[in-house]
Amino acid sequence: MSVARGALALFPLLLAGCQGGEVSGFALEPGVPEFTIAARSPAPGRSGVPLTISVVVTFSTMIDPSSVQLGQVSLNGSTHGTLTVDGNMLRFTPVGSLTPGTAYSVAVSPDVHGANGVPVGSNPTWGFKTTGATPPIDTILAIGPRPR
Repeated sequence: MSVARGALALFPLLLAGCQGGEVSGFALEPGVPEFTIAARSPAPGRSGVPLTISVVVTFSTMIDPSSVQLGQVSLNGSTHGTLTVDGNMLRFTPVGSLTPGTAYSVAVSPDVHGANGVPVGSNPTWGFKTTGATPPIDTILAIGPRPR
């Protein structure tokens, strides 16, 4: 028996032992594209970001709009804003302006799916810093009402 025939004979055994349709992390279904984050705006690590911006996440393929819900994008843990889907772009517009000189962390939920049904999965957060001076830290302690 040649090596090629032996490898072909083992292929069905490999398939029988795999779970979730994968062998060693490779998708078995050809032609099904991955659904990953392709670009982020503001870019990770950027500083001097305007106070009135939208966070735009561009994915590698089209987004399934029915998988997008409020709360799936957050800035420093806050999900107050609007989400819109346009093809392969997801836009989060926060309510109001951002705080000057502040570092923001952006997180995208792993539950966002591509039009092909593939979830984006876990993504590292990324951050940016807004333009302007860092707000002063309030050093005065709240004392409360004075006794009479």
